[in-house]
Amino acid sequence: MRQSLVNLCVEFQSSMEDACERFYGELRRRVYTTPKSYLDLINLYLSVLAERRNQLGTQRQHLLTGLSKLIETKSVVAELREQLTALKPTLIEKSRETEAMLAQVSIDNEKADKVKAVVEVEEQEVATRTEEVREVQADAQADLDLALPALRSAIKALDKLKKAEISEVKSMANPPSGVVRTMEAVCILSVLVFLSKHALHALHAHALLAHASLAARVHPAPGE
Repeated sequence: MRQSLVNLCVEFQSSMEDACERFYGELRRRVYTTPKSYLDLINLYLSVLAERRNQLGTQRQHLLTGLSKLIETKSVVAELREQLTALKPTLIEKSRETEAMLAQVSIDNEKADKVKAVVEVEEQEVATRTEEVREVQADAQADLDLALPALRSAIKALDKLKKAEISEVKSMANPPSGVVRTMEAVCILSVLVFLSKHALHALHAHALLAHASLAARVHPAPGE
């Protein structure tokens, strides 16, 4: 650098002499080069050199930082490649399991759709049957409402029966048609199974009362 600075001063001196001669020839004025001119030149050179060194230092630091990041990234990428290579068999196995699971899910969905269709048909049938049962129940309840007054009247009539009348019926070898029909009606009322649950229970309760009253009259307790 020292030799470069010396050469610069020599070049500066020779170029200044030529410039001063041209200046004098054009304007007829003398310009002289003093030692301070050299010192100013050297200071300017040093200032520019320091600024340039700072710029180069900053750029060098940027390059070093980038290089460090590249080296670090390369190391991380190499590590990730090793991990991926090690995990490749596991990934292949998991991929196969996933495909098998998706196939099973598809089959299960098809089965579920079939079951859903069957359930919907059964629900429709149940709804239809439920409506039919409700209609039967309503009809049975209506029939029961009609039959209960007659049953109550029959029970009252049974209560009015006398032992002698029952004995007379028992002694009949060939009962009249009216008596036969009456006993058949009693038997039919005792085996009705198509009524609704509540209607059947109510009818059954009244029938039991009637049978109990009739049994007490036909087969009286000892001592009566």
